[in-house]
Amino acid sequence: MSRHRIVRGAAALAVLAAGLVGTAGHATTGPASAWVPTLPLAQSSRQQLSAFRDGTAYVFDEGSSITLWHSANHGLSWDPLTYLPAGLSGFARTRFASPKVGYLTDLDRVFTTTDGASTAIGWRQLAGPKLAKGDSYEAYELGVNGSTVAFGGVTDGPLHAGCNPPKHGDIWTSHDSGRTWVDARLPADAYVGSVRYVGARDGVAWAWDVHPDGTPCEYLGDSASVWVTHDGGRHFTRVLRCAHKPGEICTAAVFLDSRHLLVGRNDGTMTASSDGGRTFHEQAGLPTILGPQPTKSDNDEDFWIQGFAVADQVLFATTKFAGAYISGNGGASWIRETSCDTPYGLGIGDVAAFDGVRAIAGGPNCIATRTDGTTNGAGVPVPPPAVRRPTGPDVVATAAGLRQSISNGVLTVSRLRPAASPAG
Repeated sequence: MSRHRIVRGAAALAVLAAGLVGTAGHATTGPASAWVPTLPLAQSSRQQLSAFRDGTAYVFDEGSSITLWHSANHGLSWDPLTYLPAGLSGFARTRFASPKVGYLTDLDRVFTTTDGASTAIGWRQLAGPKLAKGDSYEAYELGVNGSTVAFGGVTDGPLHAGCNPPKHGDIWTSHDSGRTWVDARLPADAYVGSVRYVGARDGVAWAWDVHPDGTPCEYLGDSASVWVTHDGGRHFTRVLRCAHKPGEICTAAVFLDSRHLLVGRNDGTMTASSDGGRTFHEQAGLPTILGPQPTKSDNDEDFWIQGFAVADQVLFATTKFAGAYISGNGGASWIRETSCDTPYGLGIGDVAAFDGVRAIAGGPNCIATRTDGTTNGAGVPVPPPAVRRPTGPDVVATAAGLRQSISNGVLTVSRLRPAASPAG
């Protein structure tokens, strides 16, 4: 397939002229680093990001259309990849384990590619986990670490007339690149929002805790919990119910290593564990640009922590509207860095690190690339799109009678299914 460079990163000089340079002090070495908008996206799109030391990166973008983007130069320019499995829904998720090997889930389908999605035959459907007769699964979130692949979702029983709530929540894990799977069952009211492994044995997930809202077939998630495994996904145990103060929920979790766990909340605060999730203690939160928020307010969700990435003992974090942050001491302190040409440019998306200096981060309207301060970014810079605060839901996905939306920190799930055909 012929690839054309259709988007170029801005030169470091242009970034300096615009006053967008953010430094990380002790967290980085060498020239000052800068975040450069490199890929404009539709407003309120959602992305899954993958980045590797050789400079390969992928962005799976779910916006008005679904696109897989590829970079070979640490995210300074991007190519759209034509080949994806047919019929993808808004529940599709894609992450890569290496520069060539990637995985894609879409409700009840699992795929893998071994050629970087560069050919028509690149995607191959996997058998997926084995279920009881008549059951089916729905995959919501995907995590990849080498040959370890995991996705979170629910198991549904045979359809019947009316509402069809799930039988139970699940996190399925494979340690052989998707050939075989183990299933850790969660309560039916747990809707997995993320799952990530730090090694073959240690993983963490956070999940919405949903409950009926009084409307038929509709369920709300306005609180969340953190789940941990230390046996390779055979069992996930709830280690934290996120209710530090009214209106506050957990929104991201990551293992720094097999013992140190960091959990971010929707107001920029954090809690941490140094014993694998058995006990937790409050951690320094993000230095919010509005100052500390002593009570719940509309401004708290500006600092909703969307995700973490770790490389070379440097920790990156993204927020819903308040930009990117970096820590060189395991999250004990943070420095804010502007990106996407505005302090309110990131959010909705993901973050992935190439190394301790270079990274990519997603947002509601662009991908920003953190450079090492030495790349001159050949080509004409693409100006970042104008930033507007979204007026509708942050995320909406609908497929096969299932609808999920996230708005104002609340997950709404509608599970109306068509009536099953009567037995003949």
